[in-house]
Amino acid sequence: MKNQAVKFICLLLSVFIAATGALCTAAYILDPQNVYRSNTTGVRYLSPIYSTPSAIRTYDYDCVIIGSSMVQNFDAAQIASQLSCTPLKLALGALEPGELLWLYNNTQEQSKAKKYIINIDLHRFASKDSVEPDCGRFPDYMYNPSGLSQFKYLLGYETWFRFIPLQLALTSVQTFNIPVPESFKGSLENATDINKAGCWNELNPPGEDVLIDYFNSDTVVFNDSDTDAYSKNTLANMDYFLSQLAGKLDSDEELTIYLPPYSALYWAGQNGEQLEIIFALREKIAAFSAKYDNIHLCDLQAESYTEDLDLYMDISHSSVTIRKSAQQAVISCTGEPTAQQIKERNQTIKTYADNALKKANANK
Repeated sequence: MKNQAVKFICLLLSVFIAATGALCTAAYILDPQNVYRSNTTGVRYLSPIYSTPSAIRTYDYDCVIIGSSMVQNFDAAQIASQLSCTPLKLALGALEPGELLWLYNNTQEQSKAKKYIINIDLHRFASKDSVEPDCGRFPDYMYNPSGLSQFKYLLGYETWFRFIPLQLALTSVQTFNIPVPESFKGSLENATDINKAGCWNELNPPGEDVLIDYFNSDTVVFNDSDTDAYSKNTLANMDYFLSQLAGKLDSDEELTIYLPPYSALYWAGQNGEQLEIIFALREKIAAFSAKYDNIHLCDLQAESYTEDLDLYMDISHSSVTIRKSAQQAVISCTGEPTAQQIKERNQTIKTYADNALKKANANK
């Protein structure tokens, strides 16, 4: 009886090891999120959260665009053409400063990029007591697939119940030339191209009336997590963040800090103290960039079109017209505004915000 039990356990263990080995081998070969190699053939579903860390390691690039939804729709092909580079977008909606630094530090470790474009959402610095580099929503094992951690990928739920089934389905569509609805083609492209992963569609049409109704509704314009920690710590957070950027940037590398053009209602939705702190952050970034020849500031937050509410879908996301103009400004940016110019722009922003608030109040 004892020998039979031992044999059964050994058999069970052998089956378990064989099954685990087979699953790991299959996941390694299919590699649905490019942890071990870049995707040069075939079609794969790419998630901004899961594919971004591994893309840093496995893809070839010499320019990276890091940021939130403000850069997710940037056209990598146009950037490649105009800057004569091979760009890689590393973007995730509502990116936190710690996540941004984590991405930046990892790209620095790879020593591939010579050009960095980093989008900063200033209100995010008010929500964190610390901006220490943190993988946050990004799975660290996608960037560091070593030791036992790689089994989180090879045997993980996402790999086997999401990514591999989708990869096999997409491969079947491509191999057998299965027709797909025309409306689905754009979404499919955005989900299978590493430089388009995370691109968002215009789900809400731009328009002043819709925007003002949203602003005047009970919908919270800023989440509590974005506004409950406005304090002097916010400025210290920015100091640390900027020091991290400069500390890792080599003399032959170039950095463009991009402050995106939110609508005037974005600024109108913040109280006086919050607005003054964010204005102080803008001045701090300008003073920082002015100290370095290879760090530039592209500030679009006081542009006249931010007052045209018809060009916005919500308080921060703009129409295609503004996004294309903003991207071109980032591409051609080679300088930075002076501290005095930033102060003047802050007052312009305040004027636009006051005008937008009057419109909103008139429609209550």
